Amino acid sequence: MWDEDPYSTNDFTWQSNDMRLTGSIKKRQKELYPWPSFWRKEKGWPRQLPASNSTTNHDQSANALSLVSSEYGTQEELHAVYRDRIIECGHAAQETQISTTNTTTLLDHESANNKTSSDHTTFISTHASIPVKHTYIPIVNTNGFMPYTKYIQRTPSPQAFLALSFEPMCLAEKYGYMAIGGIEGEFELYCCMGPPCKIWGTKFKGKNNVLLMTNAVQMVRHGSDHYLIACMNDAGVLIYRLPNHRQCRQITPTLQSHLRFDHVPINDARLSPDGLHLICVGDEACIFHFSVQTGFVLSAPQKISLTPEILSLSFTPSPYNVSCPYTYSSQYVAWSASSLFFAHTSDTHNSVIVWRTRPKMEMVYRIDAGGYTYAIQFHPEQEGVLVFSNRYGYIHTVDLETCILRNQPELILKLSDQHSQHECHPHCLQGTDTIHHTCHLLARHEITMVSFRGEKNRRLRILAKINGLQWSRDGTLLYVSTKKRVLAYEFLSSRVWSLKKIASQAALRLFETNLGKRKRDQASWHDQWAKIPPHLQSSVLWNTQLASHW
Repeated sequence: MWDEDPYSTNDFTWQSNDMRLTGSIKKRQKELYPWPSFWRKEKGWPRQLPASNSTTNHDQSANALSLVSSEYGTQEELHAVYRDRIIECGHAAQETQISTTNTTTLLDHESANNKTSSDHTTFISTHASIPVKHTYIPIVNTNGFMPYTKYIQRTPSPQAFLALSFEPMCLAEKYGYMAIGGIEGEFELYCCMGPPCKIWGTKFKGKNNVLLMTNAVQMVRHGSDHYLIACMNDAGVLIYRLPNHRQCRQITPTLQSHLRFDHVPINDARLSPDGLHLICVGDEACIFHFSVQTGFVLSAPQKISLTPEILSLSFTPSPYNVSCPYTYSSQYVAWSASSLFFAHTSDTHNSVIVWRTRPKMEMVYRIDAGGYTYAIQFHPEQEGVLVFSNRYGYIHTVDLETCILRNQPELILKLSDQHSQHECHPHCLQGTDTIHHTCHLLARHEITMVSFRGEKNRRLRILAKINGLQWSRDGTLLYVSTKKRVLAYEFLSSRVWSLKKIASQAALRLFETNLGKRKRDQASWHDQWAKIPPHLQSSVLWNTQLASHW
């Protein structure tokens, strides 16, 4: 049975609760090679976080969970979209304050028709700084997780971190900023250095059958500046340069670029961790690739199409669908930590396509998911490990660096070592990309069901609606957001942290606990830190959340 929610606008699109709709996924699960599990399976796992409900407000959205790190990244908290608000997972509601001043401004396209596409004053004129009354709660560790239970009791409503006047569709929070996108083109940015303060808000109004909604947002650091990337469906991608936190209440963000794609709806856009590539995916069988240079200057877009051979492989006939879909749509895209791989999900084909950036931009592997896929995240530490979700009840874990041959399961290979210049197998296809020559490989793959038991009929298993995925910063936990709760799965990795990594984490914890005025007994520790070579200091502090603002 499905996890129904009368409030959320995406449930009515499912015409049946028939479990046969997941039959292809269960069939795929039986076909997988019997690898050891990626996850801790002991009693009480996965852990569950109380007061952590979430909703998605759209049938194609799975971007309702955000990981919030403390200034030095040693503590973390989870925020989620729940109906018309942003909540703090794990905090039960005491009193919800709705700000009457939290409104959006309307961008009138009628009056902007006479202006050129390069005129940015239209966007800047809609930005306003509006404070939001709220009691600030400092970031704490998500240590309130409880042992897992199949039976979910009714819990208090979660604490509202920020009440909104619209239904949010996507959420991103990083570097002290929080960006929220709405289902009808709403778009708001907040400063979260203290109590949430609204920097500006805009509602984009569609015209000439242009459907505007904020599908995805991302906050990135490029050089010494911070940028916001917003995907506006038919209207393309907006890139803003964000103000310094000391000036965010006085200075509005600057529109850096407005990317258009000939009315191709863009569902997601992600900058690579090394800052060299921007990938955009949407409702067409292709990706759009931009090279990024100093100052976030973008090259001309490179449109790379998915070949019909690959699309036909992504289709599995079923009693409900006997012919391959005419159109292809990508939902979300994610990067590996090294920027070597990126992958995107699809809500029209049963596959996840993996690409490689070096030595050239090319498709390298197709993961058979057995069903449509949505949220996707690469592991933050371990190269080649990624997770993605089906719409209801299943998460997939794949290790691209552990592959076997179909006819030689005892031979372990790495996908990063594969290329198109090899002796072809019977499974190979005609084509020059590596993906045409990796059909004989089977990556390590595990499918995990996410479900709970009914309240009245405890024998009834209900598949949980998966609204978002997030890794912890160190990659030891995977947070899975469902309508009822957030689950934490412990990742079992054989990787051993280096001495440098252990020492770096210890130093960051000392910084975190000594943010206030330095005491006399701490002087010796700071003197020792000052003796560390500058390049090692930079290596420790390069990925902290807020230090660069001050």
